[in-house]
Amino acid sequence: MAARPPQNARTRLAALREKEPPTKAAQIRSLWPEIRTALDNGHSLKAVCECLAADGIIVSVQSLGSYVARSGRNRFGLLRSIPQVRPPPPSPRPFPF
Repeated sequence: MAARPPQNARTRLAALREKEPPTKAAQIRSLWPEIRTALDNGHSLKAVCECLAADGIIVSVQSLGSYVARSGRNRFGLLRSIPQVRPPPPSPRPFPF
């Protein structure tokens, strides 16, 4: 018989959806589809910041630009696709006489 996830965990996780995200970055991530749409429709970062501020999410234009840049890289998988591999050590060369 296959194990199934505990129902209490499912209920607790569902309840988290109803709570406001605890950090500013998480709040911006939760609003990302709407932010992206506004930017795609030609609205400025400043206008988006003003909309966020109206709901108590105070973020500078510079910080929002940073979030947007990071979200864009994550969206296309660029950050995850960069291998975290060290270059191979240099091969030993004979000493020239």
